[in-house]
Amino acid sequence: MSKLLDSDLVWPVENNPCVNIKQKVKKLLRKDKTDSFIARQLSIPRSRVMALKKEIIQDKKKWNKKKRLLDEHYPLIMNCTRKKQDAKQIHAYLLSINVRLSYSTVARYTAFLVKKQKASMQFLTPGSEGKVFFMPIGKFKNGSKKINAWVFFMRLSYSKYSFYQLVGSSSFVTFLDCHLQAFLFFKGIPHTIRVNYTAAFNMNIPAINEKYIDFLRNFGTVLVPGNKRCSFIHCARETRFFKENFQYHTLHRNYKRLEKELQRWYTTHVNLGVHPITNCCIKKEFLKKEQPAMLPLKKFCIVNTKSNEPERKKN
Repeated sequence: MSKLLDSDLVWPVENNPCVNIKQKVKKLLRKDKTDSFIARQLSIPRSRVMALKKEIIQDKKKWNKKKRLLDEHYPLIMNCTRKKQDAKQIHAYLLSINVRLSYSTVARYTAFLVKKQKASMQFLTPGSEGKVFFMPIGKFKNGSKKINAWVFFMRLSYSKYSFYQLVGSSSFVTFLDCHLQAFLFFKGIPHTIRVNYTAAFNMNIPAINEKYIDFLRNFGTVLVPGNKRCSFIHCARETRFFKENFQYHTLHRNYKRLEKELQRWYTTHVNLGVHPITNCCIKKEFLKKEQPAMLPLKKFCIVNTKSNEPERKKN
């Protein structure tokens, strides 16, 4: 007996895959319906639903990557918007450099840029927040011993100015000491601290959380609880950025050499890069706007936490 193929099946006319079946799957996916529910609802195989789902995701990615007509002139238009020029002035400027486009196209593009910039920075003010990450990067040789290396980094949310430090311990005291080094590097203290990721210990444990809040209170700053989903997204983004731009390029296992390379990398590559929203130098944005708005450094003393050090996560 021959096997029944998908091509031999007779589909109902109203549920024919060739007649708007993709649109029906898209509508059901927007309602958070499962693949099996969609297959039963439309009387099609589940494999067909999964194939259509992949096509919908690919179409969305292509649409997101679609370029606008004025994308190649983005730096020029951003400079004009910073000078508070309106769409008429920008259109006249583009005509003067032989960019022949209608006024309505230029007006829509400038409105899109202004809306995007406001949406990206409406909740951020200079010096308002610093994001903290603390993660392991593997074993390295320090003299005759092999130690587990950890990277602490703090990034200011407004200017994207960053501080990285390589440490050979994952203790809570080391974690707090890295905060001191970051505050000295910034020559100021952000108004709030958001811990996005710590692989060494769980910050949700009340004893650790209270001790950390007391530590931050000595500097006048406050711990902000983070959203789990947003923290996961930021963590994945930051770790991928660090690994792709620094860690994967290190072909040795020397701890002291790695420490020097890390310092050179974040001071000359990361902090001298271009800000993703303002399109200015990150360091200039920090020195001009964010550093004056941060809390001033005071004389402080670290709380002795060695006697009651929190337990690390069990692997």
